[in-house]
Amino acid sequence: MDNKHTELMLPVRKDVDKLMKEGNDSPIKGWAMSNILLKIHEKHGSEGVKIAREYMVKDYAGMKGV
Repeated sequence: MDNKHTELMLPVRKDVDKLMKEGNDSPIKGWAMSNILLKIHEKHGSEGVKIAREYMVKDYAGMKGV
C-alpha cells in the first residue's frame, strides 16, 4: 500500500459514510454505489474510487471473497 493510498483511506471512508447516510435519509431511502463512486472520483480521484469500492464491498457489505 503506497503513502497516497494510506493518506486517502480515512477521508474517503468518511465521505462514503456521509454519502450513504445522505442517501438513506433522502426521500428515496437508499443509495447507489455508482453515484457514490462518481462523487468520490470528483473529490479524491481514481485512487479514492479504489478505496471506496473496497470499503463498500468488503468492509461495509461484508463480502470478504471479493
